[in-house]
Amino acid sequence: DFTNFVGVDFSGNKQDASGMTHFHLDFWTAEEDLIGKVFNLKFSQWGGTDGEVSAFELPLNTGTSPAVESGKWISVDVPISDWTNAP
Repeated sequence: DFTNFVGVDFSGNKQDASGMTHFHLDFWTAEEDLIGKVFNLKFSQWGGTDGEVSAFELPLNTGTSPAVESGKWISVDVPISDWTNAP
């Protein structure tokens, strides 16, 4: 169900990702009708404020690489350097 989402907040458990080179995620969906559907990864920087300061989004669908497919595990590996120029 592409209307569900999960937010992860590291403010209480800060992570040092300075030595990491990639963000990796595996996901699976049973959704059969994927036409027009988007799996959207969003990294949001709040910078200690009550609202979003900046964000980077990576939309995935049936036409992207990797392509979203029903009933299969999808692996996403994104170089962290791709996000260094994000607003």
